Amino acid sequence: MLHPFGIQTIVITYPEYISNTWRAFYNSTIPELTKFKNPLGFDFMETVMSQADANQQFVMLGTGRGSDPTLTYDGCKDAKRLAAARSLSGKIIRELHAKYVKRHHCFSGWYITHECRDIQYASPYYDFVADLCHALTPGKPVMIAPDGSPVADAETIAASHVDIFAYQDAVGAGFVPAPMERYSFDPEQRLSRLDSIFSRYAT
Repeated sequence: MLHPFGIQTIVITYPEYISNTWRAFYNSTIPELTKFKNPLGFDFMETVMSQADANQQFVMLGTGRGSDPTLTYDGCKDAKRLAAARSLSGKIIRELHAKYVKRHHCFSGWYITHECRDIQYASPYYDFVADLCHALTPGKPVMIAPDGSPVADAETIAASHVDIFAYQDAVGAGFVPAPMERYSFDPEQRLSRLDSIFSRYAT
C-alpha cells in the first residue's frame, strides 16, 4: 500500500509486542517469544520484506522492545534490567539476521525500538545494540527515535554508536513540552511549535 504513494523506506518498528501477552509477529524460535501464538496468523516480516524486494523498497528492522518498555528512561543504571534487555535484543537481532537479512535485498538497516529522552543515559543500551548490529551487518546504519522532548548535545550525539537520530515530531499525540508536559491529542498544539523545536534539534 505504501509503494504507490512514493514511500521507499519502511521501518518495521516492532517485530514483537507486549500487551497482556507477549507475541512475535513472525515465526520466532526464541523461548520468550513463543509463549503465545502470532496473533496475525502469518509471518509479517516475511510478507513485508518479500513485497519490498519486489517493489525495490528499503526496510529497516526493529530490534524489539521486550518486557521492559521504560528501560531507556529509568533502567539503564540497573545492571539486571540492562543485562536482560541486552540479552533479549541480541537474540531477536541474531534471529532476524538469520531468517530475513541474508535473504532479502531490501534490508537497509536497523531501528532500535526503545525510545528515550536522555540519549546519554540510554547509551549503555543503545551502544551495545548498535555495536551488535554493525558487527552482523557492516555498513548498514542503526537508527533511534528520541521522544518529543529529547535531551542531548553535540558531544553526546558524536559519541553515540548510533548512526541516525530520527527525532519525533509527536504531532499525532499533540505533545506539549515542559513545564506543562502532556499529550493533548490536539495536533495543532504540536504543529504550532515545530519550527522552533526542529531549529533547536539542528543546533
